[in-house]
Amino acid sequence: MCDTSGQDLQIDTSGVPTLGYGQERTAEGFTCASSETGMSCTHDATGSSFTVRRAAYDLS
Repeated sequence: MCDTSGQDLQIDTSGVPTLGYGQERTAEGFTCASSETGMSCTHDATGSSFTVRRAAYDLS
């Protein structure tokens, strides 16, 4: 979701599962792992990945 309005972004996350630190989940062709340093997700078929952290993101 991209929001360029400058307003506070409101997202309803009720009912959305949380992936705790040290946990991993595979769904829809991606495997995502959570750690204290961020969340990393890899596309299972291609190995392409991304990592998000509070202060940065990486694409590979």
